[in-house]
Amino acid sequence: MLVKISTWNVKHSQKLIEDDRSADLLERIGCVKDTIALINAGILMLFEGLKEEAKIIDFCDKVLDNTWCLCF
Repeated sequence: MLVKISTWNVKHSQKLIEDDRSADLLERIGCVKDTIALINAGILMLFEGLKEEAKIIDFCDKVLDNTWCLCF
């Protein structure tokens, strides 16, 4: 069985979980979701991401719609 593993540096990911979401930010979130779907990896490692567990969980909820499992 093959497993596709990919990495991605999500620059300024902190901005993606802010409560005040502009149209530009919502568009960027859509682009992030679309790109992750295109990557279609079994395991996706995000770099330069958030440094606090609560913020990572918030990112998974707000940006990834909890479609990915969080691993540390």
